[in-house]
Amino acid sequence: MYPQRERERSKSWLWIILGIVLIGGLGTGIYFFTKNSENKNPDNPNTQYLPNEQEFQQKVDQLKTSKGIDDQQAAIEVLTQYVPYINWWEINSLAELDEKINLVNSKTSFPPFKEVPTVSKFNQETESNFGYKHSLFWASIIPRLSDNSPDWKGIKDWTTYNVTVLKPLIKDRKFKSNFAIQSNYQELGRRLKGEVNSSLSSTCSKFASLNNVSALNQLTNEYLSKIFQGFTYANIHDDFAEQLAISNHQEYQPQKTGNRSENHQWSIALNEFGFKQKELDYSNSTWQDIVDDLGIIENELIRLIQHTESNPVPPSSPYHQKWQDELQSYKLGKQEINSFRTRFPAPITEKQEIVKHRTYFRNKWSWMFRNN
Repeated sequence: MYPQRERERSKSWLWIILGIVLIGGLGTGIYFFTKNSENKNPDNPNTQYLPNEQEFQQKVDQLKTSKGIDDQQAAIEVLTQYVPYINWWEINSLAELDEKINLVNSKTSFPPFKEVPTVSKFNQETESNFGYKHSLFWASIIPRLSDNSPDWKGIKDWTTYNVTVLKPLIKDRKFKSNFAIQSNYQELGRRLKGEVNSSLSSTCSKFASLNNVSALNQLTNEYLSKIFQGFTYANIHDDFAEQLAISNHQEYQPQKTGNRSENHQWSIALNEFGFKQKELDYSNSTWQDIVDDLGIIENELIRLIQHTESNPVPPSSPYHQKWQDELQSYKLGKQEINSFRTRFPAPITEKQEIVKHRTYFRNKWSWMFRNN
């Protein structure tokens, strides 16, 4: 989950945020609505409008000067001013997960349009702001101090903090055993395919009949809130797959469905988004691809074995058997790689066999390849 698009880099706030998304990056452009607004949402005094482009850059510059931190750290600190810290790993149920999602959505909304936007302006903003909603999820997991500011551990640059503090912290976290279960994994997939996508389609379809700016603002925030819910579901669905070592897992990604709702009165249209499972194609695989994949899998299995063995669960615990099963699955996975290497000491040359074996290992350990 790293940024996948490369654009011309600049010192703009866009690339600051893309740097933030390094820990969970979707790779989409991230923009803010740029209409002027007050800080508070008059419809909900507890909700603050997220900053527009100019306000955001001003806040970043102020933090850089006052704290001596780099652009990326300053940017994430701006975001943490709008979204509370949430320990997603302590959630006990899907109902509690929805409460946390609603909390983030209730605390954040976008500055309203003051007038009907132009076609290009509307398309740019509505199609890219869901990336900003995604960054709020990652801002919510940054450890905080007592005053709710990020705990940077005295580190002044984002890259060092990300590598030495944040990534190891996230990598070793696991959801509670009563939450990370097969039925919840399946339910999140069902909700993404069913409820989230249906709601996005329904909300999008209403766009055609809008006739005032107030309704446009309401629909836009509803749409982006549902997208944030989808993002969160998709991220946790991926984490469940990793924690449960689920074979044949395919991640859900936001994509344009090809449908759109056109408002003829305003001569603008809203593109429909949905969360679709990523289709994988290994038809052009080589033997070296298999070698590289096995190296990645083996290194991760070694890390997981060491981590699991160093954190034993007492036999008296109801989760002892699950701990044993996890450890055994990692060891069997490593044994399987060793057996494969013994079976094929020389490179496979037949294309069909290469594709077959690479597909097998990639599907079995798909959660290890989210960023590849």
